[in-house]
Amino acid sequence: MGLDGSKYAFVPFILLISLMLLLPMAVLLYEGYNHLLNAFMSPLFIEGAVVTILGASIALH
Repeated sequence: MGLDGSKYAFVPFILLISLMLLLPMAVLLYEGYNHLLNAFMSPLFIEGAVVTILGASIALH
């Protein structure tokens, strides 16, 4: 039984996806939720969310 390279083909993708999920969670735990709540309440975020929802609803019809 030799080492088959195809068994390990998805390891970089699994590591990348793990970093994409774990890194934001680690930042939230380190910084706390106050920064996140302030970001969600900023006018720029709210306007961007409204524009995104409007664009999605237009594209849906």
